[in-house]
Amino acid sequence: MPAGTYVITQNAGVWFFSGEETRHKGMAVQVARTESKKTDTAKLTFACKGNHCALRSVEPGGGEAGGYWPAPRRSKSDAEELARIVTIPAILSAE
Repeated sequence: MPAGTYVITQNAGVWFFSGEETRHKGMAVQVARTESKKTDTAKLTFACKGNHCALRSVEPGGGEAGGYWPAPRRSKSDAEELARIVTIPAILSAE
């Protein structure tokens, strides 16, 4: 999905992503549940190799449960590149 502002919701371990400007939509079934402290802030974490980034975790913060996904398998050329972890702050909405 392209960069932009997304609304993220969750229902029974399925996370839904909807682009506010682009109207792109996606979903991901979480592999594992994560826990947060009440003082944690919301964030998204991606693992990137080359031009490919994969969602690794959604952390709502504020004591709410999040979701985690293992890194996907990549081609041999991608596997030889060093991975970088990108964390993006998120804003929780009461909607």
